[in-house]
Amino acid sequence: MGSKRLPGKSLMNVGTKPLINHVVTRALAAAPAATIFLATSHLQEDDILVEYVSYNFDIQIYRGSPLDVRSRFVEISEKFDLETVIRVTADDPFKDPEFIRDSVTEMKAQKAVYFNNYESALFPIGLDVECFTAQALAENMKIDQSAESIEHVTTGLRRDREVKKAYLRGVPELTNIRLTIDYQTDLDYCNKLIEINPEIGNQAFDWATTRSAIVQLQELEGHYKNDN
Repeated sequence: MGSKRLPGKSLMNVGTKPLINHVVTRALAAAPAATIFLATSHLQEDDILVEYVSYNFDIQIYRGSPLDVRSRFVEISEKFDLETVIRVTADDPFKDPEFIRDSVTEMKAQKAVYFNNYESALFPIGLDVECFTAQALAENMKIDQSAESIEHVTTGLRRDREVKKAYLRGVPELTNIRLTIDYQTDLDYCNKLIEINPEIGNQAFDWATTRSAIVQLQELEGHYKNDN
């Protein structure tokens, strides 16, 4: 809720639902509720977010340091004895549940302790997912106390040459598009996509459907620009 660029964005509507609804609903389409955690801060400004999520969803809630985001992941892993963690950033309303599930499969298949689907840009910003072992993150935290790692959680894992990493490979698609919400312009764009196809805000969570809405919007806006 304390976003500097767009304060209160977690509860701003994307379509007819708050941003956090989209994120949690898509996570629930990928994994059991008992395995999903809202990892937020213990600041008073996040009380309303916690209250809202607690009332509307049966998922776990953990409140930790507002400055050390990485520590929340390590503390949750230790408290709940987790082996594998998938990081789903909460300002991205159009995550594909299949991408979430596949991250674990890919990491294990390649016998790695860290995986992401964005090392080489393949999709619009906001479809990124990363997976890692709790042990790898805890060990990295002991040796990397950089501000980047504390804020962005996995920076240290990504740049540690000793960490066995795996990445998704493929053909890039629409990588110039922003499906993350940092600014009002991002929110406006995502709202336009839901106007094009309301089902991407309800139950059509796959990337193919979202991609179709993007293409339709591009065609509409291109037509508008050509006519004016």
